[in-house]
Amino acid sequence: MSYYDKETKFTENLACEILNNIGIKNYLNNLVSITDVDIKTESGLKIDVQFSKNFAKYGDYRLDIISAYSHNCVENKMNNFSYDENISFTSNFEYKYNCTVNKVGKLFQKDYLDALIILFYNGVKINKKPDYILIIKKDDLISYLKVNKKTLFNEIKINNKIGLQDKHGSAFIPINAKSLHLNTGCFFGTVGELLIQKEEIKSYLLDKKL
Repeated sequence: MSYYDKETKFTENLACEILNNIGIKNYLNNLVSITDVDIKTESGLKIDVQFSKNFAKYGDYRLDIISAYSHNCVENKMNNFSYDENISFTSNFEYKYNCTVNKVGKLFQKDYLDALIILFYNGVKINKKPDYILIIKKDDLISYLKVNKKTLFNEIKINNKIGLQDKHGSAFIPINAKSLHLNTGCFFGTVGELLIQKEEIKSYLLDKKL
C-alpha cells in the first residue's frame, strides 16, 4: 500500500468516526471495491470522503471536475474561447482545451454520491484531528457551480500527465471553502464546532425537520 493510500484509508476511517460522533450511523462501503462510494449511512446516504493539505496556504476545496481526459490538454487560443451557455460544462472544457473527456468527476457520475465530507489540514501532515471539516450535499454543491460556472470555469487547473506513466490527464477547480459555507446550506468548521451543530447537520444530511 502506498503512502497516499494509507492517508486515504486513514481519512476515510476518521470521517466514519466523525459522522458517528455527530450521530449519523455509517460504515465503510469500499472494502470490497475501492471504486465504490466511500461511506454509506444506515439510511442509505452515500458519502464521498476527501482530504486536502495546506489549507492555511490555499483555503480551497479542490473539486475533481474531470477525472480523465485523453490527448494532450492544450488551450487552443486561436478559438477566441467564450463560455457557451448552450452546451455542457464538459463540452466547453473539450472545446477550450482541444481534448476528449473520458470520465467526469465523482460529483457528476449518476447515483454515485449524495454528499461529501472533506477533511482539511493546515500543513502537509495528516493526523488524528483535521483543522477544519466541510460537509456538503451534492445538490448544494451543484447549485453553487451552476450559479458561478463562468467564473469557476476560468479557475480550472489542469493536471496534464499524458506522456508520463499515465494515459489520461485530469482537472480540478479550486473553490473557496468559506465561500461555499456562506453561499450554501453546508457546514464548515472545526470538529468541536461541528459537534455543537450535530442536530442541525443530521437534519441537513438526512432531510429531517428539527
